[in-house]
This record gives sequence, structure tokens and C-alpha cells, in this order.
Amino acid sequence: DRPKPLIEINGVPLIDYSLEPLINIQEIHEIIIVTGNKGEQIADHVNRKYRSHGERIRLVHNDQYHKGSVVTLSKALPWIDTRFIVMNADHIYRPRILEKFVAASGQIIVGCDYDRRLTNDDMKALLNEGRLVDIDKLLTKYDAGYIGITRIDLPLLPDYLRCVESVLEREGDSVAVERVILEMSKRCLNAQVCDLSGIGWFEVDTPKDKAIAEQGVRAWK
Repeated sequence: DRPKPLIEINGVPLIDYSLEPLINIQEIHEIIIVTGNKGEQIADHVNRKYRSHGERIRLVHNDQYHKGSVVTLSKALPWIDTRFIVMNADHIYRPRILEKFVAASGQIIVGCDYDRRLTNDDMKALLNEGRLVDIDKLLTKYDAGYIGITRIDLPLLPDYLRCVESVLEREGDSVAVERVILEMSKRCLNAQVCDLSGIGWFEVDTPKDKAIAEQGVRAWK
């Protein structure tokens, strides 16, 4: 009965694994949470647990949550006027990943790793001299795995917004947000890769993923 961000991993809701380390990073001034299915439950949880940080957290509801994640992203864009990070709600990142990613140099950054065997459902990245040239789950030739985190710095925000519009117009509203990064690379605005191998993160999609994440997170402590 709970939306995915409230599924508990070792007794802690998924969303808290993102919010708590983000709140502790001084460079992050605002956190925008786009809710979808059963979004009122997420809003209630955030408003209750993070009341003291209310000025840094903005809740935006996406009533088209059944569409692609590029639509979810578009709901947050009206409130973005500085550099920003896009993260997936069903990922758990070890805090060190977020700290390293925020500090990484570059104007378009994607987080990747090189230390796992990728499956059909994993997002794959093809690189050229450390820059992304293609990203898709269906790639047969690739160099790294994308771990669901992207950063866009202020000088390229207008380009990013134009690419979001272009993707929606050309490909429709059912595609994933990663298509925007691919669109930027087609315009020679190639993202740099931040190597986040060996630090630790988990994606929670299935009961098996949940069990793996619970064991892995316990090992971090």
C-alpha cells in the first residue's frame, strides 16, 4: 500500500537514504521532491520528519506519474534556476558518493561505475575520452554503467531546458530522463563522467533487490 520511496530498507524508508545525506551537504540549498503515485503519503512523511528543514525542501506533485521519467523531471524545472542534481528515488547512495559527485569538476556530470557486470535492465554508457557519447539500456557496446545521478551546472541550464523540450516534442512523454543527456551529447554538449566505482550504491526494484540492499547497507556501518 506504500509508494516505492516509503518502502523500508532495514527499517528506514528509501527516501530517507537520499534526504538525510543531501541535507548534510552545505552546497545543496534546496531539495525538490517530485511525488507521483500516492504522493500524499510521501508529502506527509517528509513534512513530519523533516519539518525543521522545511525551508530547504519543496514538494511538487506529478499527476502524470504513469508517463516517462522525463515528465517527472519537467515538473521540477520551473523551480530550478541554479546548478542542480537529478537523482532516482529508488536508489540508495552511500553518502560519500553524493559528496564526491557534488565536488566533481565539470558543467555536465554523470555518475558511472566500472566494477559490476551489467544486465539487460542496467543503463549503459558509451564513452570517448571520459565523455559520454551514448546512453541506453540496449547498448551492446559500452564502457560503464550509469548509476542514476546527473549534475547540470548553471551555464548549461538553458541548453538542458531546450533539450528537455526537444525530447518531449520528438520522442513523446513516455521516454526516460536519460534521453535528455543523450540529446545534449548529440549537440556536442557531452557529459563528463564521475567515476563512483567501489563506494557503494543500490537500486531497489524487486524483493531480491531489497534483500541485497538490506545486507549491503548493514555492511556500510
